[in-house]
Amino acid sequence: ASTGRIPGGRPFAYFWGARSLSLVGDYAFRVAFIAYIITETNGSAVALALANGVLLVPALVFYLVGGVVGDRASRRSIMIISDVARAVVCLAATVAALADAPVWTVVVLATALSIGDGFFGPASFAFMAEIVPSERLLGANSALSVSQQVGLVVGPMLGGVLVGLQGPAVGFAFNAATFALSTVLVMLIRHRRAA
Repeated sequence: ASTGRIPGGRPFAYFWGARSLSLVGDYAFRVAFIAYIITETNGSAVALALANGVLLVPALVFYLVGGVVGDRASRRSIMIISDVARAVVCLAATVAALADAPVWTVVVLATALSIGDGFFGPASFAFMAEIVPSERLLGANSALSVSQQVGLVVGPMLGGVLVGLQGPAVGFAFNAATFALSTVLVMLIRHRRAA
């Protein structure tokens, strides 16, 4: 049951925290990834365009697949698996960047990360409807909109600071940490389907 002013009560609070952390980490990763590509390719415009495509196109394509899978499986489980997989991918990208692996290695890992976004997105939207009563969905969506805006501002700023201080690998590692924390928060959610 929902309590206080939180739409959906504690389950939504955990969900909101998980989404907010992931958004900040995602936007920080974007800055770190772009900085990495610029550094490794001497500012190649073609490589930069490819990097932007890698971050966006796979997620858009796999949103369709993720939606189908989300209709047939536990959305909470899909979110947890997606978070764990993306944390592992970000850790691998961190190691690759620190080890001076070929740039295509990190590009492939970023593609895998984007695919994971494609599964997580539809599952998370549908899952929110499971934990928040229909009469409180407007408030829940408003709260998520706020976290989206905060992520848009804080994520790139934090990513820029991390890259400036320690390099892109730290931005990759930070995103891995946010996915790990998001996993824990989603696992803490215990709920019955909202009406």
